[in-house]
Amino acid sequence: TWDTAIAEPRLKAAVPFYGRAPELANLADIQAAILAVYAEQDSRINAGIPALEEALDAAGVTYQVNIYPGVNHAFHNDTGNRYVEAQATQAWQDTLAWFGTYL
Repeated sequence: TWDTAIAEPRLKAAVPFYGRAPELANLADIQAAILAVYAEQDSRINAGIPALEEALDAAGVTYQVNIYPGVNHAFHNDTGNRYVEAQATQAWQDTLAWFGTYL
């Protein structure tokens, strides 16, 4: 999702779910409003969030980072053992609200 947001200037909104941070130098190419969804217990991915936020601020990108408590990577995947229905439902509601605002 990050790579698509960087590559596609016509994109108005995007919601990357617990993905690795993109190449920070390319964030200035993002035209979309970004809702970044992360899992509190996903320490490997979350380690990059501070630098990502700093780069997004510097690039002037409209964004919000949501970190869902008590869950790990892939908490939204209802076919896996890390699925957490309550947090997945909240993340989906937040996603739809984001799209409602920016699309």
